[in-house]
Amino acid sequence: MRFDSIRSDAFGPFKGDELELGPRFTIVHGLNESGKSTWAAALYASLAGRRRSRGRGSRDEALFRARHKPWSGTRWQVTARITTEDGTRLAVQQDLQQGTTRIIDLDSSHRLTASELESRFGIPRSDAEDIDVGQLFGLTRGTLRATTFVPQAEVLRVIDQADELQQFLQRAASNQTIDVTASEVLGELRQAYSTRVGSASVGMRPLRATSQALSEADERAYALRAARDELRKAAAEVRIQADEERRARAALADLEAMENHAEFASLQDRVNRIRDFDAQLWELRDAPEPADEEVRDRAHTVRTAYLSLGEPPAAPQGPGVAELEQQLAELPQPPSGDTSPEPHVRALWEELQQSLSALSSVAEPSPLVDEDHLPDLASDELRELAERLRAQPPEWSAALDEQEAQLRRDFENQQRQHQAAIADWDQAAAVRDAATAQYAEARATYDAQLASYETEAQKHHEAAAEWDRVQQAFSESRARRSSGTWQFALGALLVVGGVVALLLEPVVGAALLVTGLALVAWGAISRRSQGSPPGVAATASERPKAPTPPTLPRPPEIVEPGPRPSEPALSPVVDDIRNRRQRWSAQRAEWSSQRENLLEDMRSRQLPPDPDELQGLARRIDEREGTRRAAAERQATADALRAKIDEKSRLLLATLGERGEDVQQSSGPEAADLAYRAYESACEERAGVAQAAARRDDLQRSLSSRRSEDATYAGEIARREGVRHALLTLVRELGSEATDPDQAAQWTEHWLDAQREAEASRERRGRLALLRAQLLDGDDVDRLTARLEELGSSLGEPPEQDFPPDIGLALAEAGQLVEAASTRRASSEGHLNTLRANEGDLAAALDEAAQRRRDAEAVEELRDTLSLAIEQLEGAQSEAHRSLAPALESAMRSRIPNVTAGRYVDVRVKPEDLAVELLERNGSWRQASYLSQGTTEQTYLLLRLALVEHLDTQETMPLVLDDVTVQCDADRTVALLELLAIVARDRQVVLFSQEAGVHAWASQRLSESDGDRLVSLPQAH
Repeated sequence: MRFDSIRSDAFGPFKGDELELGPRFTIVHGLNESGKSTWAAALYASLAGRRRSRGRGSRDEALFRARHKPWSGTRWQVTARITTEDGTRLAVQQDLQQGTTRIIDLDSSHRLTASELESRFGIPRSDAEDIDVGQLFGLTRGTLRATTFVPQAEVLRVIDQADELQQFLQRAASNQTIDVTASEVLGELRQAYSTRVGSASVGMRPLRATSQALSEADERAYALRAARDELRKAAAEVRIQADEERRARAALADLEAMENHAEFASLQDRVNRIRDFDAQLWELRDAPEPADEEVRDRAHTVRTAYLSLGEPPAAPQGPGVAELEQQLAELPQPPSGDTSPEPHVRALWEELQQSLSALSSVAEPSPLVDEDHLPDLASDELRELAERLRAQPPEWSAALDEQEAQLRRDFENQQRQHQAAIADWDQAAAVRDAATAQYAEARATYDAQLASYETEAQKHHEAAAEWDRVQQAFSESRARRSSGTWQFALGALLVVGGVVALLLEPVVGAALLVTGLALVAWGAISRRSQGSPPGVAATASERPKAPTPPTLPRPPEIVEPGPRPSEPALSPVVDDIRNRRQRWSAQRAEWSSQRENLLEDMRSRQLPPDPDELQGLARRIDEREGTRRAAAERQATADALRAKIDEKSRLLLATLGERGEDVQQSSGPEAADLAYRAYESACEERAGVAQAAARRDDLQRSLSSRRSEDATYAGEIARREGVRHALLTLVRELGSEATDPDQAAQWTEHWLDAQREAEASRERRGRLALLRAQLLDGDDVDRLTARLEELGSSLGEPPEQDFPPDIGLALAEAGQLVEAASTRRASSEGHLNTLRANEGDLAAALDEAAQRRRDAEAVEELRDTLSLAIEQLEGAQSEAHRSLAPALESAMRSRIPNVTAGRYVDVRVKPEDLAVELLERNGSWRQASYLSQGTTEQTYLLLRLALVEHLDTQETMPLVLDDVTVQCDADRTVALLELLAIVARDRQVVLFSQEAGVHAWASQRLSESDGDRLVSLPQAH
């Protein structure tokens, strides 16, 4: 298929313009804004059209509309004239505004109908008018843009369309003409899985819908079962509540009886306790009265103070006040000046010592390096030469030779197996033909026997029908004769019975005799009148036998030999190994040449050819440079240290002078060191004097403390004498003559005990009187006794169970229990009535749950079946990918070195995602998408060529390229144009470009007599 011309009826900036194209290689050149990309888009739109859809469509469709729809007017239309491989000339008119397509046969000027498009080109019939014309040639809109049409800056679009290209790649990988691929079947299966199964957690497709319906049905059945169980529990609960109410009422009656007995016992205990209180009050009538409370408190306080005195305090020990005052007068005065070296003075001295030590260490001379026999080269240059000498030659894998030999042996074995298979196939075909002929002969014999059998069967049918008629007549005759015989026999029996009965009962015997004679006469008449009809034999003959049908010959078990075995082919891997061997030989020769040049250069420089010696020379050069740098650094360090020593010495002497030391006429580090050591000795002497003077504060504190201790001791002695005097004064007031404080304290204790006993007796009398008054509660003992006798006369027998601790509380609780039991019983009855009214149909719910479970199991079985089918087809699809990869690689392998100027020598392709890897000359594989933009676009342009050549299309599709050389340098541009010129021998190539180099090449190489064409677009104004 090729484009003859493209006319822009209204497309982009063009209206009514037309572009003529050559049948082979057409280059359309123009500067920016001349309309190259617009013409390229018009060619694509003439085949792809515009899909009609609601809304704004996809992002690509919106971008296409924004770029190429005319800015004014309502028309948006392109028309292309194309010629198919069989010579059919068509005009394709795409109304992009309405989304409609018209295809016209130019030879007949007839617009093709939907049925004609289906019959001639296989485009599925549809009511839609937005025809994807790419289907005429076995492609789609997406695969057209990913393969044959390469818009500007979209060379890599083939990667994004990898999934859509899979069905075409699989058809190309198949060795049979098929209309359905694993990708299409997988799509159908996945679509069926999505619509007929769906997800178990998202949406409402059958799997989730049936699962949810089953869950809901189970929940309804479970709820009805629970309701049935709850109904039974409610009925049992009503019975239990009624029993509890009866028991509660019985318990309340028992407690009311207990209450009467408890009231009698309580009143009897009350009277007894009143009489007991009267007896105790009589016993306490003579108890003495206690003294005033104030006197008792005073006695207790004075006695407690005396007993808490304890042992007398000890007199203060140690130096007295006079001795401490003498020691204070003898102490020296604090000295003036530092008692210890100041930290910053000490730091200056230590820094001076460190600088002197560092100066002595850096003054040592460094070892010298022998500089004789060292080349005048940098160490890095020598190491680079050593690495180049160590480089190994390109290696050839012996496994490839073995693989090639094995493939050739396999090919020879396949040829021998093919010959044997041909012989076996011929023999199987002969056996099949013989069995077929034998079966045909047996079938002809069977057909003749069948015709004879059908004639005999017709005769048998007629004879059998006649026999059945005679047999039926004979059976009816016998039945009638049997009826007369029965009447005759019964009449004879009645006659005999009548004769016997005449002897016993004449009337009955006569009746039986007359009846018997009548039956005998009737039977005899019936046998004579119902004899055999004419033509009916007395006995029946045998039924005519049916003829035996012929046996249908059994078809032979014919084993079809299948299609004739095809000729084996030598594996393409052999050619690949041979090409690799040639490339290895070239690389090995190049390596040898480079190594010889390197050795010659080293000999001219008088360098050793041993890489280890070169490494040693590099190390010696590094050591020489390091020694020189170290000497210079030590000299600089020594000068800096000397300056630092002088500065530190000056600062140390100045600081010591400020501290009051004698440093006049002193300079230099030695003088600074001696001055500091003299300063340290003076600090030690002043520290001794300061330590002695520091005791003044301690002695003053000791003197003040001793004076306080003496005052405290005198006060304690005075207090103890006051406590003794207060105790003796108290006991004399209370009537005792004791003069010893210890005796007075003992007498006071006895007096306090007597007072406590008198107070306890008074409190007991008051408490007993109060309790008696509380028990009487305004009544008297006689009336209480009369009431007790009245209650005792009306009581019955006491209950057997124990009385509760609080009979009133127990009665209240029992009444509450009765009320609660009655309430619960009524509530349970109401709940039971509600459950009975709302009870559902459990059997119907169980049937529904079973049906839902069967539906869910059917969907799950379909899910498992579809999953297994998808898994198997995915395995088949992976196998197709493995068979397709060598074909794409082989198509690109010979072109990669030319297009990349020999930088890359081999290629690998992954058909699953169309990822490409390139092999460098040094044997490293590189991901094409990670290389430079120019190399990446050139690689994927070659992949597009391979795809176009291997896609299963119905026509040889043209290749339309828009500015695909902008990322190429001059050499790669020429190489790419030469490649496209070769491709144009088999398919039409249309290249749009704005580069002057492309125009110059086209002017020299393209020839209109060969079907090429160079079109120069005018610059837009």
